[in-house]
Amino acid sequence: MAELLSEDSTLNTQQRLYLSTMRSNGDTLIELINNILDVAKIEAGRLSLESLGFELEELVDKTLETMRIGPTPKASNSPPASCPRCRATSSAIH
Repeated sequence: MAELLSEDSTLNTQQRLYLSTMRSNGDTLIELINNILDVAKIEAGRLSLESLGFELEELVDKTLETMRIGPTPKASNSPPASCPRCRATSSAIH
């Protein structure tokens, strides 16, 4: 469904941002479901584990992007206004 919407050239910037968030959340949901199924396979003794690397900063950025309320500038390095703990941590770092 999101792919069909993305082909619509009449979407404004805010709508495209929402669509991007929707697609990202859909992908994340699929990953979560697959992880739950993998745990069930592990418990049943039908799956072996492998260690894979990942980019922690990219993972955190994607998580924060999902939690943002309303559109925000992409270049902003500040945490979302809806996260008081993030603001406190951010101000302690700077």
